[in-house]
Amino acid sequence: FDNSMAESTSSASLSYLSNASSTAGGSSLNQQKESSLNGLNGIFIMLSSMRRFASEPELQAMACWALVNLALVPAQKTMILSLGGIEVTLNAMRLHPNNFDVQFRALFALINLVVTSQPPKALSVITDPRGPKTEKELLDLVVDDVASLVVSAMKNFCSSGTILNRACLVLHNLAQNHEYQPALLWT
Repeated sequence: FDNSMAESTSSASLSYLSNASSTAGGSSLNQQKESSLNGLNGIFIMLSSMRRFASEPELQAMACWALVNLALVPAQKTMILSLGGIEVTLNAMRLHPNNFDVQFRALFALINLVVTSQPPKALSVITDPRGPKTEKELLDLVVDDVASLVVSAMKNFCSSGTILNRACLVLHNLAQNHEYQPALLWT
């Protein structure tokens, strides 16, 4: 299972544009990612499904739940990050702000996705020189959105201890990088 989910990690060739954001439907970033991969794997199919069916909260919640566990395996986490897993998770939160399951599971996934390896791991499947090369460079691009959506989830579900707990864990993991503390304080 470990090898099959991220099987194409070493042979993938992705174009990654650092200023593009993941949106519902087929943005040019999504089309580039989908058309340039040299082979399909389970992570690629799941993230593509999240993009294609962005308006389906049940699918978003279940996919985020899968990301929680997949991100525990380093090769799978690298593949998730390289294929825009944080962006589609944030998009699910953005599109379904009042859905408990989406918010809870997306927060749970972000707990694992925002922790960088020490030293930050190279995202070897990203070949575009304009795109991020490490986990940290990728997080640098999304830290403001992550903080904003996490705080929004905390506001929307202020009476839910489980949401608040997971949200605090995401913020805690981001705060481990001193460079992100100003973004957290401003948010």
